Amino acid sequence: KSTTYRIKDALLRWVWAGGLFLLPFIWNPGAAVHYELPRVWFFQRWVEVLVLGAIWTGIPNIKFDRPLVMGVLGWLVVGAVSSVLGVDVTKSVWGNYWRGDGLLTLVHVIALVFLVGIYWKKGWEKSTLLALRVSIWLFVGWWGVSQVVQGWHIEGLAFGQPVYLMGWMLVAVTILV
Repeated sequence: KSTTYRIKDALLRWVWAGGLFLLPFIWNPGAAVHYELPRVWFFQRWVEVLVLGAIWTGIPNIKFDRPLVMGVLGWLVVGAVSSVLGVDVTKSVWGNYWRGDGLLTLVHVIALVFLVGIYWKKGWEKSTLLALRVSIWLFVGWWGVSQVVQGWHIEGLAFGQPVYLMGWMLVAVTILV
């Protein structure tokens, strides 16, 4: 493959790994909701950059699992129609004030799944695992230091609640093993 394609592919891999690395650290003390909405906003922008980078790199010739793709898109259409016909269209599209968990976020999650399915390459495991390992190591260390130093409570650092942090760590550690 050409040098230009390899450079584009490397940039796309860095955006992928960089987003995975940064996502746990996104926190805005000035926001009304310190941890969830900034992370949702970051996640959406990250997926949009990945989509644009994937288009820029070039869509490979792949075979889709047609029933799966049609099922997911059908599910999304049913969700969109029910949101439009529902009581609060704005909340259905944008999500609630505390989480931003509307159709827009769902579209971004589905786009991320499709991107990973289309663009995942054999070399990406190393950068993905490295980004996750370093992120988890720094996050857990940062969280531990913030709990030890008196008067240094960072609300968004533990995802707002210890059970959510443990769930995130359980999933992340499972991926790493």
